[in-house]
Amino acid sequence: MGNYMNSKESVQKAISVTEPFAIFSDSHVKVIKFLTYITSLYSVAVRAVDLHLAEVEAINTGVKLPQENNTNRVFDIEEKVTFVEEIQKDLWNVIMLTEDESYIAELLLCRIVESFLAYLSDLLILIFKTKPEILRSTKTEQLEFILQFQTMEELIAALSEKKANELAYQSLTDISKYFEDKLGLPIFDTVEAKELTCTLSEIRNVIVHARGTITSIFKKRLPNYSGEIGGKIALNLSEVAEHTDFLARLALNLDNQASSKFNLIKQPIDSSLEEVEYIQRNVAAFPEVSERLFRPISGKE
Repeated sequence: MGNYMNSKESVQKAISVTEPFAIFSDSHVKVIKFLTYITSLYSVAVRAVDLHLAEVEAINTGVKLPQENNTNRVFDIEEKVTFVEEIQKDLWNVIMLTEDESYIAELLLCRIVESFLAYLSDLLILIFKTKPEILRSTKTEQLEFILQFQTMEELIAALSEKKANELAYQSLTDISKYFEDKLGLPIFDTVEAKELTCTLSEIRNVIVHARGTITSIFKKRLPNYSGEIGGKIALNLSEVAEHTDFLARLALNLDNQASSKFNLIKQPIDSSLEEVEYIQRNVAAFPEVSERLFRPISGKE
């Protein structure tokens, strides 16, 4: 598993974003925190196993390991039994975390993709409410629907949510087309970004609707995907960390463009971004911190 979060270029300290992005950012931070937690568990378990193996080697060779008070001790039979039990427990932790990595990665990927798609819907609603003339179309509404609202503001809000919900059931490609054609606001700045985001959306769909098993529909939409029909989606936490960072930057770029184009109301979220930076720095440093913590116990130089 290893170190999953790599500190990239510095995140801007103080920026203003729309309310939809602020909500998305909160979800983003929670995913990073969970990745940090899982990474830490794995690193601690692996180093605990290394420690116990060193102690077993010392028992077998008759080497006396120094205690914290710098006096030597000799291992008795009870200590030997305890070491074996601790090794079994820590090895089991490593095995379980390794075997569950793909499952945890699937859960987190679904979370980040759904959060991104929800951000797109929320952003659309905000744009519609700010510029209701965008909602004009040849489509008619039932009089019964219109008369249930007391004010024009309530009607616009309802129409905004209705249109956003209609788009939410379409493919990401169709949603992207609507943003570009109707709003003049491209979601993606490169072809590669569009391909990756659509791939992540399709992976999310097959995880949710087919328990992660590659279907013929999935393979038809993504013919270059390495897996075969009937096989399982292969994910690891390192990839999820990268995708989390990618979608956050994609959303932030879109948010900046939308805010400028439609003069959307914005709010500062400097504390959230600082927290992300703090977590990324600590995860990157965790192996070194862990090694320093265990070194005195294992008696290594």
